[in-house]
Formats: sequence, structure tokens, C-alpha cells
Amino acid sequence: METNAAFKGRLIVNYETGALNISSLREEDSGEYVFERFRLSGPLRPKTIQLHIYERIVSVQVTSQVNNSTDGSSCNVTLSCSVIGGSQVALSWSRNGENIAGAENRATLTVSPTRAEEDYTCTAINPISSLSNTVTAGPCQTVLQVSGVHGTSLVLNGAVGESIVLPTDEEGPIRGPGLMEWLKNKVTVIKLVSKQDSSPFETRKTNAAFKGRLIVNNETGALNISSLREEDSGEYVFEGIGSSTSLRPKTIQLHIYERIVSVQVTSQVNNNADGTSCNATLSCSVIGGSQVVLSWSRNGENIAGAENRTTLSVSPTRAEEDHTCTAINPVGSQSNTTRPCQTGLDSHGLSLCELKSVLFSLGLVAMVSAVIAVNVRERCCRDQWGLRKEDESVRVMEKIPT
Repeated sequence: METNAAFKGRLIVNYETGALNISSLREEDSGEYVFERFRLSGPLRPKTIQLHIYERIVSVQVTSQVNNSTDGSSCNVTLSCSVIGGSQVALSWSRNGENIAGAENRATLTVSPTRAEEDYTCTAINPISSLSNTVTAGPCQTVLQVSGVHGTSLVLNGAVGESIVLPTDEEGPIRGPGLMEWLKNKVTVIKLVSKQDSSPFETRKTNAAFKGRLIVNNETGALNISSLREEDSGEYVFEGIGSSTSLRPKTIQLHIYERIVSVQVTSQVNNNADGTSCNATLSCSVIGGSQVVLSWSRNGENIAGAENRTTLSVSPTRAEEDHTCTAINPVGSQSNTTRPCQTGLDSHGLSLCELKSVLFSLGLVAMVSAVIAVNVRERCCRDQWGLRKEDESVRVMEKIPT
């Protein structure tokens, strides 16, 4: 039997059907495969298969760069989608589950969300796999992220590196002469003073920890803090005196968290021989984020008891089951979906497992046919050789004198 060197150690032929099993597939294995076999009565109908081999997508990552407006009511966002693994990958984007027209195969996307809760998803797909990643709670979360209101006290959440506005209850404009002051944990953050009715408020004192990161709205006293740090968390109090009366005090509890960058799901899979089910160990890893909580879902339904587990063992009952790991914290969430038992499709809709079975069967038939042909040929040769020997014996006997 002759074997192409490029397939050495990777072929098994089914002797009953001729099907060819190719293991450890490579992209260069793509091409047109033809199976031929012969009987004594003549050749049988050949089988032609177009085989396409692709690299499976490993993960999809979505990152965002957010530029908030000063008042925190709107923003422009640049989203970037990167794909690990995969060949001949096509990209698409969706907003709140609806496809974004004209965004096909774009690795970056600039958007101007109309509300804070818009979800953006990048999906990568090729003929044998697809994965997606969603920026669930943003990325255009407004700089005012209110998680609680208690009388004159607010609880706000902010993200590291971004901006946030601490509001006051003043409608403005605040007129001098007067004084405005923001304190954090009873320590002055910034103090402004106006000496006359028409004169603007001027900064008199700034805490060194906030140098270059503060802007105060002279009409309302609202404080914009940029380039947020986790150590900016604390209790902030606004107080002051205007031209005619004391300003209404305002207390804000500020919590700063690191935003989740991406979620990756990897799988270690053992497929059943027929490709209809498998045993898989899924691993979920999170890049970035602080105080992150994990959850798992199967085909969109939450898996009870899987909270905060970085690994999950599953035994899907069918090949089409999707498993999603979601990471969430107070300033955002992201998810990643994998289909551990997904099989590849050839151009005619055959699964990779089915294609292997067909090739294996065809290869086996070819081998059996070849063996039979060799045996028949040897038998024919032996029969012909026997006849020649018999003829020679007869001729010899005829020459012997009687």
C-alpha cells in the first residue's frame, strides 16, 4: 500500500466501506478528494469530495475608549474587536441585539449612544465556529452612575480612568460674594471664593491628590473629576455660602471600580465517536475588572450553582448547546459564548465527524477492493502458469519415442 508522505501516520481506511479517516487535520489538507475502486467487471462509480479545513476561533475581545461630555449626558465611544485564532473570519456588530448595518468586517467602530444602557456585541464567525463578546452595561455608561439615592445623599459608581460628575442641588447660577467647597472624608478637595457680585468664583485651594483632574461648574457647583482612581472612593460633601443664603449641602458616596476589559472562555473537549455529544471542561478568565462576579448560562438560561466558578464541567446532550460565561461588576459586564461540541460543516452541510466517517468508509472500500483485485490477479496468474506447465508436459510426452 502506498501512502502520500504528507499524510504519513494520519490515515485510517475502513476495509468494509473504503471510508478514509484523516486525523490531525491541517489547513493544507484542503482540496478535492476522489475515491475510485475496481471490480473484475469494471470500475465502480467514483466519489468526489471537496474538503475545506479552517482554524477554529478561540476567543473574541471587545475593548472601548469612552469620551464623556462634561455633564455626563452623552459620549462618543470607539469600540475595538480583536479575534484570537480562526481563519477566514467575518465580523459583525449589533446594538441591543439588532444588527448594525454597514459595520461588517470592521475591527473598530465609533458610536454615539443615545442612552446609557446600550449593549454592543462583536461576533466573529467562520464556517466551523462562531464566538461573540458583549459590552453589556456600557460602554456608554454616563458619568453619573447612580446606584442609590438617600435624601440629600447619593451613591455613585465610577470607572478607573474615566470621568464622573458629582452634582449639587443648586439650580444656579450661584452668585457672589460667596464660597464653595468640596470635601472628601472631611478633607478639602477644592475651595473656590467670589469676592463681589459680578466676579467669578476663583480656586483658592486644591488637594494635591486631585491636581489637574478637577473642574467646577461655577453656576451649580457640580464637580467633574477626571482620570478616576480607585483611591478616589469615599464620602464627598458639598457646602458653601452664596450672596444671600447658605448653599444646600450635598453628600455623595463615591465608589470607583476597574472596568472589565474582556472575558475569555476556553474548552477542553472529548467528543463522542458519532459527534453528537461530548464531555467538556470550560474555563472562564477575566481581564481587568474589580469586585467581579461570574455566572454561567446554557442556551440563554442560567445554570444554578455555577456562580463565581472559573471552571465548569458539562456534558451537552446535543452538539448545538451554547455555554456563556458572564462577568459583571458595578460599572459594567461582559460575556463570552462557546459551543464546545460544535462540529464543522463542509460545503454540502456534512459535519466534520460525518465527513470523516464518509472518507473513512470510502477508503476502506478502496483497500478491500485493492486486496481482492490483487488476490484475483495472483490466482489468474497461477492458473495461467499451471496451464502453460501442463502444455509443456504434453509436448514433452509427445516427443518421447514409444
